Amino acid sequence: MPAKVTTGKVMLPNGERMFYRQCGVGSKVVLMIHGNFASSLYMKVLMEKFPEDEYTVYAPDLRAFGETTNKKPIETTKDYAQDLKYFLDAIGVEKCILCGWSLGGTVAMQFTVMFPESVEKIIMLANGSTQGFFALYTDIMPKNGKYIDRNGFGVIYQNMQPFNLPIMFDFLVNTVKNYLYTPYEIEHDKAVIYAKESAKQRDFVRAAFSVCKFNISDRETIFGEGSNETKKINCPILIFRGTKDTFVVPGETEVTMQDLAHCDPKLIVIEGGGHGIIESHTDYIFEEIDKFIKD
Repeated sequence: MPAKVTTGKVMLPNGERMFYRQCGVGSKVVLMIHGNFASSLYMKVLMEKFPEDEYTVYAPDLRAFGETTNKKPIETTKDYAQDLKYFLDAIGVEKCILCGWSLGGTVAMQFTVMFPESVEKIIMLANGSTQGFFALYTDIMPKNGKYIDRNGFGVIYQNMQPFNLPIMFDFLVNTVKNYLYTPYEIEHDKAVIYAKESAKQRDFVRAAFSVCKFNISDRETIFGEGSNETKKINCPILIFRGTKDTFVVPGETEVTMQDLAHCDPKLIVIEGGGHGIIESHTDYIFEEIDKFIKD
C-alpha cells in the first residue's frame, strides 16, 4: 500500500513561503529535490515507495515552482540550496539524505558544498555534472544580461501563464510525453496532470540557466571558471543514469564520477532508461536506494 502523502507550507526567513509534500514517520530522513519543468508532485511516485515506519520523506517545491512563492527570482543554484537549508531548519531536521532528480541533483551537490554537515548521503537521478548540464550549453546562453533560449522554448513557455489557449497546454503535455519521459510511454492522463503542475512554474529559463552556470569543478566552461569545491562533498553517493536520456549527454556522468572519485560514488546504469526514470523504473530505483541507505 502506498505511503500516505500529506502537504504543508512553511515561511522561510527570506520571506518565501515553501510548499512541501511529506510522508512517513521513520528515523531515516530523506529530502527529495525535483527537477526543472516540474515540482514535488513529480517525486510523489517514488515517495510512496518508502515504508512509513522506516522513513520520513520530504519533497518541497523549489522557489518559483509549484506552490512555492517567488518574491525574489533566483540567480544561481545557491539560492535553491539556501532555501532548502531554511526549510530543514524550519521543520527541525539537522541532517538528512538528499535525493535529487535532474536539476535537483545539481541542487543536491550545491547544498552539500554549502552545508556538508547537514548531509548523510546523496542520491542523484539523471543529474547534470559537476560542470553543469552539458546539453543546455548550446540552447540557453546569456546575452546582454538577459536569458535567451535559442530554441524559443523559454520565450513560448513564459508567455503561457496563465493558460487560456488549448494549443499552449497541448504543447506542455507533448513536452512531458515526448521529451521529459521518452522513450518511456507515460499514460496520457498522467502526462496531463504533470503538465498542469509544470504550468505553475514561473521562471523556467532562469532555472535552466542556473544549472548551466553551476560549476564546482577545477575547470573552466563557457560560463566561467569552476569554484573548485568538489572536495567539500565527502559523503557516500549513488548516481542513476538512463542510457536513453537525451538531457544527460554522454560523458557527463563520467565527469561527475571523476570529480567525486574521493567519495567512491556508485553508478547504476539503467539500460533503455530516459530522463524520467523515476516514473519508468520506480520499483527498481527504490530497491537500490533502500539498499544504499541501509548499507
